[in-house]
Amino acid sequence: MIERASKAVDENHPDADVLCNMAKVYVSEEMMKVATHAIELHGGNGAMLEFGVEKLFRDAAIFLHMDGTVDVSRMKIIKAMFPATAGKYAGPES
Repeated sequence: MIERASKAVDENHPDADVLCNMAKVYVSEEMMKVATHAIELHGGNGAMLEFGVEKLFRDAAIFLHMDGTVDVSRMKIIKAMFPATAGKYAGPES
């Protein structure tokens, strides 16, 4: 997915923005799942600064909100997939 999105950006493909948003949503949600599992796996030590696992969790949580939230990215994907209907109800992009 990431390779396809980056290739689309390199080739200035019209779907590049949508593909990048799809990759961002998928990767950021998976990062959060992995970081949560890592915290749970380490138990109480997962929350301690010395182990570094909490840093992974903080980074994953921030990544969900970088370059627009995941919800904004989802709305952009929906508007690209259904331009005739989604755009009317979703409002203008900002």
